[in-house]
Amino acid sequence: MLIQNNLPEKYNNSIEYIYNYYKNKNLGGKFSEHFWIDDIKNKELKYHLNRLRNANEIKDTIKKELKNCDVISSHNTDEVYLSVSPSNRNGSDITLSDCHYDAPFKYVYQGGCKFLRLILALNENKTVYTKVEEKTSLLSKGDYNIIDYNNDYHCVYGSIPKNKDRIMLKLHYISAPYNTNKKWIIFCKNINNWWTHFSRNMMRDSINPKNLTGYIKKYIVLLSRLIWNYMRFLIITLILITILMFNSKKISSSFLKVSKKISL
Repeated sequence: MLIQNNLPEKYNNSIEYIYNYYKNKNLGGKFSEHFWIDDIKNKELKYHLNRLRNANEIKDTIKKELKNCDVISSHNTDEVYLSVSPSNRNGSDITLSDCHYDAPFKYVYQGGCKFLRLILALNENKTVYTKVEEKTSLLSKGDYNIIDYNNDYHCVYGSIPKNKDRIMLKLHYISAPYNTNKKWIIFCKNINNWWTHFSRNMMRDSINPKNLTGYIKKYIVLLSRLIWNYMRFLIITLILITILMFNSKKISSSFLKVSKKISL
């Protein structure tokens, strides 16, 4: 799933204010930086961030694409994202650009709810693009794309030019079928919010490791991505091995019974 749209021009002043606040803080994008929006204290900055993440046009876009559902904001994990350059990523930042799922709950039932991640560009991003299955998303200022946080396998390609930055917002919503029990919505929100905070803290600790603990966390993050990317293959392989082992035991048992009869 890939939903794409752009915010109306009336939001440009908020986009420009936020971009100007963060510009030049991560030139070249050697390492990513993330800031939880709920932790920001600057009142004017927070006003413009809230104006964007609460834009009714975003929810209208989701409802148009995902029929017969309510759209609920899930802003506990919203972030300002100073992007890493995909061609120059290091440490745990590798997981932000190499092909990956954002969360590991693809096979966890969440009452029919979808946890959605929206990426909103605050400046031109002509040199970096995202591929979701066979669809490609190239974002310019005010453009956004939306993916299913748990189910969409995606990759980020390209390079941030020297002395340039790529600043975005990561915003989150839940799509819930009409009349969904509120307990499922709360479950969906809590499990995905927990994962986002947990994984972000792990990545921050291992983005540029300088000690043994940092390197251990780095390889845990990288290994976890590989395991989850190939989870279906691993499950099928384990099932086949179990079947083969079970059948081999039956064959061995039958062979022993036949051998005993022959010896008698």
